[in-house]
Amino acid sequence: ACMKKWMLRLGLYVLGQFILALGVSLSIISGLGVSPASSVALAFSLVTGVEVGNMMILVQGVYFLLQCLFFEREFKLLFFLQLPSAILFGKLLTLTNLLLEGIQVSGYAMQLGILLLSVFVVGLGLELYMGADVAVQPAEGLVSHGAKKWGRSVAFMKNCFDIGCVLLTVLVSWIGLGAVAGVREGTVLCALGAGRAIWLYHKLFGERLSCWLYEKETPAAAKAN
Repeated sequence: ACMKKWMLRLGLYVLGQFILALGVSLSIISGLGVSPASSVALAFSLVTGVEVGNMMILVQGVYFLLQCLFFEREFKLLFFLQLPSAILFGKLLTLTNLLLEGIQVSGYAMQLGILLLSVFVVGLGLELYMGADVAVQPAEGLVSHGAKKWGRSVAFMKNCFDIGCVLLTVLVSWIGLGAVAGVREGTVLCALGAGRAIWLYHKLFGERLSCWLYEKETPAAAKAN
């Protein structure tokens, strides 16, 4: 039974990563900007010509090294699971970009519609893969370790991380391309909307999913008992 539950969690984790990658690909093809966390890899990809999924792996690798450098006392061997998580997501992003490359986007209304769709797709992917509780990606590990190290809330550190990503994206794209790329109005929408989408999905099925995966009672059932 334990092995079956573990395999279910692993399958849900991979599915969540795939849906998350699909959401990122949708935001890329919208042309209205991507989330702050994805913007750095996209900017370096546009400047260097390295495929964005592979660049995502490289950028996440840098985040992992930063954790090793600044949070060595908090680091454990278990955290090395972040590396296969980053590789999996990068390869899935390459796949979803290939799956969507034939989509022709025309007009701002279509761009905005695809971007809004991406927000809800990303939220679903995050809810599933975080609910599976297998391993986090290095960017999330960097944020959580920073919060513990400096006694700040995770939300505060996530805001600082997002601002840093946006500034780096602007700098890299401006130097490398002569124009800002990857950051537009959609970046703000992605940053603000993903959290609300996760909240919605968690209300709809998150608690039931957690109870099913970890064999816990739902709050309603606990009250009844």
